[in-house]
Amino acid sequence: MRVAIANCFHRLVGGVETYLQQLAPELLRNRCEIAFFSETNELDTRPAIIAAPALSDVPVWCISELGAGAAFAALRNWRPDVIYVHGIQDVAVEAELLATAPSVFYAHNYTGTCISGRKSFRTPTIEPCGRRFGAACLAYYYARRCGGLNPVTMWQDYRRQEARLLNLRRYRAIVTSSEHMRREYIKHGFAADSVHLVRLPITEHKLPTPSSRTTIDRSRELRLLFAGRMVFEKGGEILIAALRRVASLTGRSVQLDLVGDGYERPAWEKLAHQVMQQNSNVRTIFHPWMESADLAAAFDSADLLVVPSVWPEPFGLTGPEAGLHSVPAAAF
Repeated sequence: MRVAIANCFHRLVGGVETYLQQLAPELLRNRCEIAFFSETNELDTRPAIIAAPALSDVPVWCISELGAGAAFAALRNWRPDVIYVHGIQDVAVEAELLATAPSVFYAHNYTGTCISGRKSFRTPTIEPCGRRFGAACLAYYYARRCGGLNPVTMWQDYRRQEARLLNLRRYRAIVTSSEHMRREYIKHGFAADSVHLVRLPITEHKLPTPSSRTTIDRSRELRLLFAGRMVFEKGGEILIAALRRVASLTGRSVQLDLVGDGYERPAWEKLAHQVMQQNSNVRTIFHPWMESADLAAAFDSADLLVVPSVWPEPFGLTGPEAGLHSVPAAAF
């Protein structure tokens, strides 16, 4: 079987791309031929998803490098049996993929079911939204701060998600990583037998020895870890602001390691600097995005993983991954 994988990014950006990096060699091992189609090759300092020696013969086409016409022509000439779609940003590109071959969509986020994609309200309190996407959502956009304050952006985002929902109905199947996300799409009118739950692969690493976790040295600093995209939904500001109280309640110095990147990183760094200036027993260290081996080392040096997400996570993979290293997780 010929499987063309389609994703916005050609390089490792976050959890979606890490999943695809793990998936590609497994498809080859199961006697599939694969190709990779992407919209952009931005973030060229990051490793490519299709980079391992075993994947050297995998054809890769990127719209930003070849142009849409040439990239789609190459994809059509390759004649895929199925296109496995993830995180395509341009609705028109997605529509063209659907017209090229039978397609399956992996719903990593709230695609087509929320104006902002956050699926949560921000006022008067932060809480998840359980509404079915539709015109009535426009009335909540300002009142509950689903998104920003620009009415033009509100309308553009609404029309974009409306178009995405129409595209979704053209897929042969939708795959989700959690029962929560499966119910989300069934609530939006998709047949139960067309939405499939397939758990994300959780990479097994060598576990620490039992003694490294059963003996607690309360004289040393407490090591906390955040790993994920640095965006509003991930709740980093709440975590950083809580560090002084954590240090006070535990009677220990606290170090928070934050691993990842995103548009909120400068604001988080600024807040962390203020917290450290006011509290000598608090330390924060920002790290760039890490590959699996480096993230495994970060787990092994942490006492606790913190997942302060303020949106309903489609599937929080870092919690189970931390568990493989005997690291407990505290999460909303």
